[in-house]
Amino acid sequence: MKKGTQIRGIIFDLDGTLIDIHIPFEKIRKELNIPEGDILKKISLLPEDEQKRAYNLIDRLEYQAIPNSKSVCGAKEVIEYLNKNKIPYAVVTRGSKERARHLLKRHGLDIQFLVGREDAEPKPSPEAVALALKLMHLKPKDVLVVGDYFYDIEAGKKAGCRTALLLRPHKKKFENKADFTLDNLVELISLIEEKK
Repeated sequence: MKKGTQIRGIIFDLDGTLIDIHIPFEKIRKELNIPEGDILKKISLLPEDEQKRAYNLIDRLEYQAIPNSKSVCGAKEVIEYLNKNKIPYAVVTRGSKERARHLLKRHGLDIQFLVGREDAEPKPSPEAVALALKLMHLKPKDVLVVGDYFYDIEAGKKAGCRTALLLRPHKKKFENKADFTLDNLVELISLIEEKK
């Protein structure tokens, strides 16, 4: 895929990309007896009643983390830039849509399109990214997927999009997997301008 193609749309990850939130994954793993692997994948293999209990636990712990969350430096500036330049964008999260809406509203981030874990198979599957592309009426080659974790990069690549990794201190080991790296979110504006 050509790195020089114009960027006509953006798909953001939420947690760690637009908003910093500390979700107690170790507590979730302990309470659900999932010591390793993809938590959501393991939950999807459980009987329906156990799935419901697991999601209720996750939702409760995720909501408890909201009061201490904060928007990532540059998130508002980037969203304002996208709105001003009429560039479509979406958020694809492994969290629930309801929690995502609540979190985004709390931090004053008005998002055009939102895809949650109940809408499509969660990342690293490309399904949620493909749904976001459909909602934005854009082709994969025209969209950049921005995230802070290899699930975001993997989902974006599998969907045929270019990818950008936001370099958080503990996530630098994934930087060779993305098409672009961003030291901070504001650099996304320069990248879009560069590709015009």
